[in-house]
Amino acid sequence: MGEPVIDRRTDARFPSSGATAARATLRPGCPVAVVNVSASGVLLQAGRPLRPGARVHLQVVTTVRTFTLAAQVDLFTLAPGSAAFTDALGERAGRQG
Repeated sequence: MGEPVIDRRTDARFPSSGATAARATLRPGCPVAVVNVSASGVLLQAGRPLRPGARVHLQVVTTVRTFTLAAQVDLFTLAPGSAAFTDALGERAGRQG
């Protein structure tokens, strides 16, 4: 964890808007905050660390619809000045929902 984080996402990132993402959860029940999204991944903040390589399902509930996608944890770091962890997920499977 002492190594510098290398930014590998080349797609444009879009910050999360409180108006669109009402709730996000890593199944089976770890609430997360969506920091930003791109075509190839999503940056989250979670209250606990996630193991790199772990397969997860991210469920996002918006004001318009609910969707779930399968993903893999690419990396995690401790968010500066807090007990929250920042997790980068890369999409590895098709969307559901």
